Amino acid sequence: MDELTGRRRFLQLAGTGTALSIAGCNALQSDGTTTESGSDGSETVTVTVQADQEKLQERQAELRQQLQNDEISQQEARQQSQQIQQELLGEAVESFEGSVEDESALSIDDSVSELGVFLVSGSASALIGALSYDEVGGLLSQETFEQAKAQSGTQTATPAE
Repeated sequence: MDELTGRRRFLQLAGTGTALSIAGCNALQSDGTTTESGSDGSETVTVTVQADQEKLQERQAELRQQLQNDEISQQEARQQSQQIQQELLGEAVESFEGSVEDESALSIDDSVSELGVFLVSGSASALIGALSYDEVGGLLSQETFEQAKAQSGTQTATPAE
């Protein structure tokens, strides 16, 4: 099982790395909308976090078992499944925030915690290093954060200058 998890994680990071390298090449040729560079050479990107998939699968298997044993109804199982997903995403959000606090080269500029989306600034190497955090699902363009913010219905914060 550890071999499969390691291989899956490698493929996930490799895919994200490929996407980042393509995005990085396009950023050099585009109008700069892929990332936003600060005057200090830092970049701003969207970071997505995800719930621990192994824990999620375990908890969902328990729910399926309870459902099969007629211990809970279909509606209760759906509600509990949503609660589990929110709980595990909340844990991932807290873990990511703690990791960034410990990492002086990164800073969280804004977040939509309920979706697990963060606007993060830092050096290119620090941002790529964030991919090693277990809870990070990927790095995306800054525009993705604005879309997530609009989807959640929260207002965009005005950056301090």
